[in-house]
Amino acid sequence: MKYIATREGVEIIDNDAPATKKQQALIADVLHDFPDSEELFEYEDYTSKPTAGNASAFLSAALDRNAHMIHDGDMYMKYIATRPRAEKHGDHGLFGQALHVDLDAALRELEAHEGNTWTVIYSLRREDASRLSYDSAEAWQRLLLTKQAEIAEAMKIAPEHLHWYAAFHDEGHHPHVHMMLWSDKPRQGYLSENGVKAMRSALTNEIFKQDMQQLYVQKDLSYKELTTQARETMRGLIEKIQGQVCDSPVIEQKMQELVFALGSVKGKKQYGFLPKEIKGIVDGIVDELAKQTEVAAYYDVWNKLRDELEAYYKDKPREHLPLSQQKEFRAIKNMVIREAENIRLGVFSFEDDMAEEATAVAETELRELEISADRGDDHAMYRLGKLCLNGESVEQDTDTGIAWLRQAAEQSNPYAQYALGKLYLQGREVPQDKEKALRWLESSAAQGNVYAQYLIDRMDEQRDPSILLAAMKLLHHASRIFREKVMTENPKGIRMDSRRRKQLLQKRLAMGHKIADHEEQIQGQVMT
Repeated sequence: MKYIATREGVEIIDNDAPATKKQQALIADVLHDFPDSEELFEYEDYTSKPTAGNASAFLSAALDRNAHMIHDGDMYMKYIATRPRAEKHGDHGLFGQALHVDLDAALRELEAHEGNTWTVIYSLRREDASRLSYDSAEAWQRLLLTKQAEIAEAMKIAPEHLHWYAAFHDEGHHPHVHMMLWSDKPRQGYLSENGVKAMRSALTNEIFKQDMQQLYVQKDLSYKELTTQARETMRGLIEKIQGQVCDSPVIEQKMQELVFALGSVKGKKQYGFLPKEIKGIVDGIVDELAKQTEVAAYYDVWNKLRDELEAYYKDKPREHLPLSQQKEFRAIKNMVIREAENIRLGVFSFEDDMAEEATAVAETELRELEISADRGDDHAMYRLGKLCLNGESVEQDTDTGIAWLRQAAEQSNPYAQYALGKLYLQGREVPQDKEKALRWLESSAAQGNVYAQYLIDRMDEQRDPSILLAAMKLLHHASRIFREKVMTENPKGIRMDSRRRKQLLQKRLAMGHKIADHEEQIQGQVMT
């Protein structure tokens, strides 16, 4: 029955009636036994239009694709060489490095092979095969010959040891080629998922070369247009994040849990090295952070941008993961851990340096900083106060650090005023004095310091200021990470190396420049 229905020359009638119940049941069985069949063009046709004709085409293609699971190697070779609609040269359609091969000799060669054999099917839509002239065995042989070195590389087989045979099946809506490949060294050869992608890419790039050249031009134009609009939106959101006051009891509670949990961790305090239960706390903090209005809006825009870009290369839509599970933003998780560890160790934090990873300076830069401070530069005084207070680049000296901060604060430096106010409020490095704390914080808040105003509004609450500020600081840290993402999103764009950018920033700050004037307004350009 199958022979008379499928033999060469038979006229195939497209049936637009709905797929029968028996067909549907058989399709379910095929998908259960051969789940990869969902990748077939015929399955896509069937799901979009479940007619009896499309059901029949899918069942035929699925069984054809998985014939190697049913037949032994030599039987499979004979099957692809002689089955109906195989383009034949004499009594079979097998070809290899020569268009005409001896089928019996090829079968003996395969039967004698003691190692693995791989089967590959590459399928096209009928309109593409006809338009691009890949509707003959000769065209496929030329293609496979020109790409055999790349195929061998993808399969981890030395080109001189690669053996392959193929047959072209001029099948209905989706003509395709079957290949059988092996190495004459039985232990040689390995095909990974990346290898499959490399093989598919090598063939696709050649077949659709002219189409893709035009697509690349369109893609580049739309990429630039899309990224320009998206980045402008994201920059606006980042500015809102940087100026936002965030009071989150949930983040505060989870940060307290994390601070306590980190006390039992030995070794590196980085996400990848933490126990599973502590990673869960970190993930919870990041996902709670992602609920903040501006962060959620930023992440939504970023996801849409990635969706548009990946649509050029992938058929399946991207999965929108929670922020804590998005690898591109893993830095946020380590930022959360670093902040919690600073709270645990009692490290005094300065909320003005969100743009800096570290405040330490080299010896020559320290000397430049001291010269600037002696000349009356309030920002240099403030920087020296920070270094002395935390023991960075110099020996820790709380009294000297506070003295430098006081000099800077008396010259109306808002960061020094805030730092002094926080010191007196916490009562660790200096005796607690809420009256002095309020005076310095009010002076800083009057100059626009949102952190100072935040502490003023909550001075009557008996809560650790470090924990109290946790959510707000994390939000500002996240804005820095987002800003770096905006600047480096285009892999082809010219941009400043992030490490070089930090070095330049530290140098400028050491020379007395204020924190607000370190950003270059022209983003995305190389600074040398």
